[in-house]
Amino acid sequence: MGDISTFHLVIDEGSNFEGRCKMIDGPPADKGKDQVKPPEVAKSDQKEKKTGFWGKMSCLVVVLVFLGGIFFLKFPDFFRGILPNEADYLVGQGNSFLTKSRYEEAEVQFRNALRLSRSNPFVHAGLGEVYLSRNNFRDAEVQFKRAVELKPSDGEFRSKLAMIYSKLGQFENAESAYKQALKLTPNDPAIFYSLAVLYKEKGSLDSAIEFITKAADLQKGDLESRRILIDLLLQSGRFGNAVSELKLALEIDENDPVLHLTMGEALMKNGERASAIKEFKRAENLFPKNFEAKIRKADWYFQKTLFEESLNTYRAESLPQGAVLDSQQKQVPSSSNL
Repeated sequence: MGDISTFHLVIDEGSNFEGRCKMIDGPPADKGKDQVKPPEVAKSDQKEKKTGFWGKMSCLVVVLVFLGGIFFLKFPDFFRGILPNEADYLVGQGNSFLTKSRYEEAEVQFRNALRLSRSNPFVHAGLGEVYLSRNNFRDAEVQFKRAVELKPSDGEFRSKLAMIYSKLGQFENAESAYKQALKLTPNDPAIFYSLAVLYKEKGSLDSAIEFITKAADLQKGDLESRRILIDLLLQSGRFGNAVSELKLALEIDENDPVLHLTMGEALMKNGERASAIKEFKRAENLFPKNFEAKIRKADWYFQKTLFEESLNTYRAESLPQGAVLDSQQKQVPSSSNL
């Protein structure tokens, strides 16, 4: 307790000091006497301060990398498909070129990838796409077969292979490949569509109708599938079904004159004459210069022996195809025979 005037003051922890302290200049340095030195910091403490948080993290990273390297050497299959590699990068580049129809550059990328990995299915599929762009179906078949072998669970590879078989005229192989693809992707409308086209080319109308119906049902707004279905139904004589499908098609596009023409034909063949004429007239209104609509209506009159109406329909239009009119007139009975 009390006031202090000093040039050096040290108060131990736990001490009690009550008073005032005034710091004054110290005496001249005396080299002969021991000088008071500040307490030294231990080297271990200095190292700790320098190392800090990032030093500890650096050590941790080194340890993890070391352990990861050992694990990778012992279990390389664990990392396959997780870590990116150069072959995957080249495949990505090749696919990018494919989308831009730059097939030569795509082939270079896929061939470089093939040198790095012959067990990557996407490398073979990429090369197969390059061959398909050149209609080189034989080499494309080899590549997609290999892709399927390496990744049997990929339905797209099997679909491509099936399409190649179809191009090569191998109907049974194509059918089998498409059906295997369907097992993997049972709700893919593209596969149903392709199977329908395959059966249509083979002349199996019932099977073609079955598969194109599924394709159309899976894609309600797809007119292309429904057009094929309508055509197949007309070919097979199922006019009532064709009319039903045409109504669904017209819900998608009611201003399509071709659909109205087809509806007129289907109604005509189904015995609904009045409705057929309305559809023909609807087609004419939608597409006034549609020569085909007018000719079909005139032909219908002619087939029903309504010769006067047929001639009036022909004469109502300026027909540059005069030979068509002449050929029809030669078949018209003379007025004395009517």
